Amino acid sequence: MSTRLSGLFCALLALAAAPTRALAADVTGGGVLGAAALLLIYEPLSPNWSIEERPLGDETYHLSLRAKRFRTGGDGEALQNFKRRALQLQHDGGFSGYRILSYSEGIDSGTPFAQRYSEGTIQLVRADPGAVK
Repeated sequence: MSTRLSGLFCALLALAAAPTRALAADVTGGGVLGAAALLLIYEPLSPNWSIEERPLGDETYHLSLRAKRFRTGGDGEALQNFKRRALQLQHDGGFSGYRILSYSEGIDSGTPFAQRYSEGTIQLVRADPGAVK
């Protein structure tokens, strides 16, 4: 029984190592161009989300976020990135807060690959001068 299990274990190890050997041979044999193309498409060092903002007035902004088409993770970051940008706008403008007027998330099922998006409108809020501190 133990000989059978050790044989099975050796077979699994050989099977797991096979793709690694094939990949190493491919990269050294001419797959360098393929690896470079993959890096250009995937862009591992770029952020997962891009943000475009459009002012709708002095205190109101529309924010549009788009996820990279090729990414690993980051699907749950849309609202977090939206709020982070709203907070930056609040601090940069000297406001005391912001209100989310609208917010939505979805998937744009364009061809050939789907892309996650998020968009919303915020209103920056000034401190009430009559408020008690």
